[in-house]
Amino acid sequence: AGRLASLKSSKRGSRNQQYAFQLLCKKMPELNWIYNHTINENWQIDIAVPDKGIYIEWDGRHHRVLIHGKSYLNNRKNRDKLKNRIVIEKLKGVMIRVEDNGRFNPRFVEEKVEEIVELFKNDKIEKKIYQL
Repeated sequence: AGRLASLKSSKRGSRNQQYAFQLLCKKMPELNWIYNHTINENWQIDIAVPDKGIYIEWDGRHHRVLIHGKSYLNNRKNRDKLKNRIVIEKLKGVMIRVEDNGRFNPRFVEEKVEEIVELFKNDKIEKKIYQL
């Protein structure tokens, strides 16, 4: 049951991730935000604006903490590095990784979305990885 729930959650995303998507759509409606955007058959980005080269990964604890075993964590970290490289080198985009530590927290999400909005305010965002 744990693995099945985890698979469903990865497609649906956390409540924090879902709320972030809603806020981004409201705060930056001029952008074509896509939830669970597929960049090829093997890779999916949590939130993206592909035509502007914006890719956001909402990273839960399983990206950093030993939850499902050491091999799972190592695999997750390797996949995150590969995804970063694809976005930066092949797609020439911006990767924003938000470190989320758990339960639904609207205030936390609002703060992170504000940080994302601020990155784009002065049009000086670089094609690199941002850790929020």
